[in-house]
Amino acid sequence: MSPNRFVKQRPDPVMAAGGAQTADVRSASAPAAPIGDEAEHALRFHALIPAETTVCRGQPLNVLLVAENPTDRPLRAVVRLYGSLDGPWRELLAQERDFPAHSHPHLYFRIPADRFLPSFWGGAPVEELALAAGTAPPGDTHQGVLVFVEPDAPK
Repeated sequence: MSPNRFVKQRPDPVMAAGGAQTADVRSASAPAAPIGDEAEHALRFHALIPAETTVCRGQPLNVLLVAENPTDRPLRAVVRLYGSLDGPWRELLAQERDFPAHSHPHLYFRIPADRFLPSFWGGAPVEELALAAGTAPPGDTHQGVLVFVEPDAPK
């Protein structure tokens, strides 16, 4: 991995998840119609915090995502967690979540254990994994939050 790709988390609202995302955002009161109004595209993801900075292969990882809906309407969005081994971002998990109006929800996710195995990554060794969250994949220059992967789970 390139040594400058990853940095410690900053309190920057666009750091953990790419800032305001517009893809897959739906109104909580509408069945599944995309929201076209610009105010409803204002979901923000402020911080992605893993429960551990080191995970053992064969074990899942809990993460916390601090989000914000600054709008006057409740929103529903498919929140996606992504991982990168210093290459393209891959989706690790996707869950639909509700965002009440004017809320700052703390969203909890559990990344499945198989996402830390080489078989999920086409046989590539998994020693460090960058994590990101949003409603669309992060850009190629996105840094993510780094977790280290130990070779084996404790016995």
